[in-house]
Amino acid sequence: KVIFTLFALIEMEIEILLLNPKEPQNSVNSILKETGCDGLVFDENEKNNIPENISTYSIPSISDNGNIGTTESNQIDIEKPATIIRTSGSSGNPKYAVHSLKNHFASANSSNSIIPFGHNDVWILSLPLYHVSGLSILFRAIACGGGVGIKERKESLISLIKDKLITHVSLVEIQLKQLLDDEKTASQLIGFKCVLTGGGPVSVKTREACQSRGIPLRVTYGNTEMASQIATTSQNAGQIVSKDAGKVLPHCNVKIADDGEILVKGESLFLGYLEKERLVDPR
Repeated sequence: KVIFTLFALIEMEIEILLLNPKEPQNSVNSILKETGCDGLVFDENEKNNIPENISTYSIPSISDNGNIGTTESNQIDIEKPATIIRTSGSSGNPKYAVHSLKNHFASANSSNSIIPFGHNDVWILSLPLYHVSGLSILFRAIACGGGVGIKERKESLISLIKDKLITHVSLVEIQLKQLLDDEKTASQLIGFKCVLTGGGPVSVKTREACQSRGIPLRVTYGNTEMASQIATTSQNAGQIVSKDAGKVLPHCNVKIADDGEILVKGESLFLGYLEKERLVDPR
């Protein structure tokens, strides 16, 4: 229901701010005020974070009735702001990054060009949609016609990985370590086409554990502003190098500044930050 609603809103050309469903109510109120959002969509089972004085819509009411709004045309402007994603704040306070559909699909097509993903493949939605790494899985699937494996609320990642239809998975290192600790699960990963791991440094020990078992590990570096991946390693290629994040993807240009700052640009580069309800281009 959540994914259906997400793309229904996109089709209506309504900008979407993706929130952590476990966000405390006072934080939700603050985020909505900071961004100027005038409506909140919620799951009927998750009513505890609904602030006062804001329009609310339950997921069933949207999917059943389409009662938020409609578009006059079937044509969607792919260059308009479509999503707002709160950054992790790893280099300071969290910011609100605004992307267009063009940004998301540029990232998806570039990823698909180096990580084969097609009609007979299924990528597990193993990361949250309020993070760009989770949302990007959906756009990769739409771009190439691949499938998405959705974990039920109480279903474990291990149980889903044992599904013989699954071919791809995205993980942070702590998730990968947990899967490697379970021998049966680790043996399942050997049959995958890609185990994409990022969100931070991936240790040499973890890389070597995958390589020795024949697990198709691809280490990636990316950020919210570039709509996910920036660089990705080839599959278990040659000697393992600490902190190696692979080659830059086709849609990106990367430059290291004199002070060591990583400068990036390309088709997936976001439109800007949302600050006091205004879109600010930081370039």
